Amino acid sequence: MSGTRKRLALGLLLVPAAIGLGWWARSAQADPLAGVRATIGTRPATHALEQLRREEPNNAEVFFLSAKQARLEERPGEVGPHLAQAEQLGWPAPQLDRERTLTRASIDYPRNRPAVEALLRSHPDDGDVLLAAARGELQTGAPARAVELATRALDRAPQNPQARFIRGSAHARAKRLDLARADLEAAVAAGPEVFHFRDAQVALGSCLLDLGEFAPALELFRAVRAAEPANLLALFGIGRACSYLGQWADAEGAYQAILKLRPGHVETLLGLAQVLEQRGDLPQALGHLEAAEKGDPNRLETLARLAKLLAALGQPERARGYEARYRALDPNRLPTGAGQQPKGVP
Repeated sequence: MSGTRKRLALGLLLVPAAIGLGWWARSAQADPLAGVRATIGTRPATHALEQLRREEPNNAEVFFLSAKQARLEERPGEVGPHLAQAEQLGWPAPQLDRERTLTRASIDYPRNRPAVEALLRSHPDDGDVLLAAARGELQTGAPARAVELATRALDRAPQNPQARFIRGSAHARAKRLDLARADLEAAVAAGPEVFHFRDAQVALGSCLLDLGEFAPALELFRAVRAAEPANLLALFGIGRACSYLGQWADAEGAYQAILKLRPGHVETLLGLAQVLEQRGDLPQALGHLEAAEKGDPNRLETLARLAKLLAALGQPERARGYEARYRALDPNRLPTGAGQQPKGVP
């Protein structure tokens, strides 16, 4: 092919591409919110909406999306002002009321469950409502219902990382660990720009601990701790993982760091006592178990471990006293000594 014909052919190929690019540019100019809508629930959308509120102060949808973003980012105090501005600019009242309901549910789900259920009846395929209900049901101790709702949301949007996180957490609560792992790995794979990414890492780490994969779990907890030094759940996970791995000094250090910030926290006291028992420091372990008993006098695990430890320390009368208290609280079970490793920091 001659040089002239090659240039002509190339030009003909580029014409439709140029037309397509021109259409895309005009569309972006005509609808500056197209990209933002697709990224609601991620950190880049927060910055984009801040800029749009300055550039388009009369665009009602900018303020409506800002309200939704604030709810998902767990900043409920910012939702009301954004919705008020959207309402003043003419945004449809039903959508405003829906967002107000979902925001109230994010703060107090039990009180607002009837309103959320009413939304579900009228809009059974609304992904936002499904996820708000799923999160609320999980928080109020109904993991099976949370799985059902999150699955319906995933049927609508299979790659939604928030739905994966909620469903994975619900599966973990129900001890369906393989299912939990698959969902939580998908949530983590969505990357750090997604809200609740660190929460998903912690949840996955806890799931891996329950599956016996201690080293990968520790890696996850340490990654969260490096990114969020104040994350006590990650620090507690480090304590658990190091304890399972026999890294007693690191486990003790993690638990002690929590107690400096949360003195008297029962779960941490129990974890620290178990580490000290493993290291052979029974008198110090006893002190932490006694402190845990003061924080939660009727916890069966604490009473059982106190009975066993006191017997090992040659204090049979005190041991029998704790065993009697255990039997009085649960006459159908026998105290079995040191219980399982505790589960997280509230």
